[in-house]
Amino acid sequence: MSTIRTRTYRLGVTAAALTAVAGVIEVVVGSTSWTGDKSEPTTLGILTIVLAAGMATAAVMTSRSRTSGSGLAIAAGIAVPALISFTTAGRLAIPGALLGVAAGGFAIAEARQRGSLRHVIGDAWPTVLIAVLAVIYLAFGAVAGPIGIFGITGAAAAIAALPLKHRSSGLAAAVLVVGITPFAVAAWWSVVIPLTAILLLAIELPQLLAGPRPTPRH
Repeated sequence: MSTIRTRTYRLGVTAAALTAVAGVIEVVVGSTSWTGDKSEPTTLGILTIVLAAGMATAAVMTSRSRTSGSGLAIAAGIAVPALISFTTAGRLAIPGALLGVAAGGFAIAEARQRGSLRHVIGDAWPTVLIAVLAVIYLAFGAVAGPIGIFGITGAAAAIAALPLKHRSSGLAAAVLVVGITPFAVAAWWSVVIPLTAILLLAIELPQLLAGPRPTPRH
């Protein structure tokens, strides 16, 4: 691997490990000032561990990255969960969050070496961000108890709606709204879950309603 790619991998893996440790401590110790005095430290600790697993997966994929688009996806896959972990594990997550952001920066730097990012970002960033938000929605659902099934089905709906737009934009939009809304309503008190749902709707709905892009003629 190149020097930049090696740094991305090492920083990403280390960030994931530190984030996982923060999650474990939160589960074992419970609510403290270091975790932000959370009311549900066990649930949030488990969620932090899930986020760490996502960061590690993205870091491991660094060796398979061949395009600017995949580089951006890896950057998002490491940096976004790292930043979210700060809200789930408080100050314990700061070391992992800082290293995760640094790893994301190196991933972007390498992606730039493969060519201009302007076109890639314009085409790919909504899909990448939708995928990241869907994974977050899924992670919340996995630890939300009885209502968690709504988070899991909502994440599935967000992903399924993307290819569905090629058949029917209206149907794809309906699948997204119907799939995302129940979990946001059921967990309205959490703030972060409704906010994630709003972000998904705000970013994905315009993509779905715009329909498939016409194939250019040569």
